[in-house]
Amino acid sequence: FCWRDLRTLAPLFLLLGFVIGMFPLIVYNLQAAPGLDSLSMLVSLFHGGPSMHTAHTLPKLIQGIEGTVGMSLPTATGDPFCSVPAVEYAIDASPSSLYCTLLHTGWSAGYLLLWLLSVLLSVRMLWKLRSRM
Repeated sequence: FCWRDLRTLAPLFLLLGFVIGMFPLIVYNLQAAPGLDSLSMLVSLFHGGPSMHTAHTLPKLIQGIEGTVGMSLPTATGDPFCSVPAVEYAIDASPSSLYCTLLHTGWSAGYLLLWLLSVLLSVRMLWKLRSRM
């Protein structure tokens, strides 16, 4: 990072690129009904329901992490093995549901392991570069 870059047009273009990239989200959030904007929906999905005023307890936090690892992360990263309706956690105890649950959990664990490995390797490389300067 060079402090002289702040005196150029680089920060302006960085801000412009950020605004252009966020433009569709900004337009949607300005037109969305109250409670249906992206931030409200994200908080609602994490808390497992339409209410945003649920208690912040350890069981709710664990439930949110289980939902993220078991359903959201595999779906967001394109897990090709089981579709979302195939996994019924609370109702279905069939072998296929157990199979999909194990696959989704394994998929998430692998993804998080790769992410952690990439972060550790990046930090290690940055630490080596820092010691050279």
